[in-house]
Amino acid sequence: MFRSPRLSIVFLIITAAACRASAPLPAEPAAASPASPQTSPPSAAPVGYATFTVARPGRELPAAIWYPAQAPVTTAPVRYHGVPGDAFPDAPRAAGGPFPVVVLSHGSGGVKESAAYLGERLAAAGYLVAAVDHVGDTFTTIDLARRQEITRERPRDVSALLDALAAPPAGAPAALAGAADLDRVGVYGHSFGGYTALALAGAPVGPTATWRALCAEHPDAFECALLDPAQPAPLRLRDARVDAVVGAAPAGWGIFDGDGAAAIETPVLLLAGGKDVQIELATRVQPVYDHLRTPRWLVDLELGTHWTFIDICPFVDHLPAFWQTEVRPQCAPDAPLSMPAARRLIADAVVAFFDATLRGDRDAAAALAPDRLRARAAQDRIAVDVKVAGALR
Repeated sequence: MFRSPRLSIVFLIITAAACRASAPLPAEPAAASPASPQTSPPSAAPVGYATFTVARPGRELPAAIWYPAQAPVTTAPVRYHGVPGDAFPDAPRAAGGPFPVVVLSHGSGGVKESAAYLGERLAAAGYLVAAVDHVGDTFTTIDLARRQEITRERPRDVSALLDALAAPPAGAPAALAGAADLDRVGVYGHSFGGYTALALAGAPVGPTATWRALCAEHPDAFECALLDPAQPAPLRLRDARVDAVVGAAPAGWGIFDGDGAAAIETPVLLLAGGKDVQIELATRVQPVYDHLRTPRWLVDLELGTHWTFIDICPFVDHLPAFWQTEVRPQCAPDAPLSMPAARRLIADAVVAFFDATLRGDRDAAAALAPDRLRARAAQDRIAVDVKVAGALR
């Protein structure tokens, strides 16, 4: 099922509402990429947080990093759009490193902090985590008339961010100097950020037969505004530095098609919500998994929705009334799926995936086995369906 533009901009509405409520802060399986010498994560390190700007031609991108910090930390914890976080602004970086890198790519109408809970968890596990605002597709800059441009520029934003991690620009946080191990890079993306991650992993982007059929029947579908039907050839937005990707409720199936998914070059973890009506599992996520040729995992949180992957509950009172009706029951203490528990499970799976693919950690790879993931989910009374194909080498 494909949805109208009204649903495609829901995340915009949610994030904008949040910011009105408080002031914002100033794919035969391929081998995993060759592992660099493993860097053990710091033990119980606190997490630092800092912001800077990534400049690329025609675009100035607000950026953030989360990183292992030294203890003790004397600054007050960060607040993300008024919600307390567990990171500490500009805290001194922990010893060790350079650290493997994970980039977070937000959904349409989101912001760089949209998956801050995951940034904090990954940094505590010894990763340098970075994110940018995809200008033109954030809550303050979204412009539906620029959809074709943004489709091209989102993956390029991530490539520019990786460039900045390699050679920090003037004014970059001191914690960034020498911190990034760009031989080990992962990307996590939610929704349109999931598209971004898959494009960076090698999926070509173009007006496929699936896309043309969709848009003939549903001209108002989200994907139909993303491409020029006269585009002569698929865009190739692969960044060879990217070694593994996670797509959480990933958009983009229509503009990849089966051939596009089969062209992906990295291991992929797909996360889905069984109750997601924006990016439906059967029609939008399962087909990507079915056509991948690299090591791949599909984890379906059976009671999950599109909102399971973002921190929406603190802002529910500020949503438009028609969305409060849908979201509020998911945030209730007695909800069938506990949102905090779901995020803990998501973070466990994501950390294990990157530990397995970027660090070559065999124990982490074993933790991704279907029976292990189901047992982990059962600890929090979460029902999951897990599929795995292809082996890491």
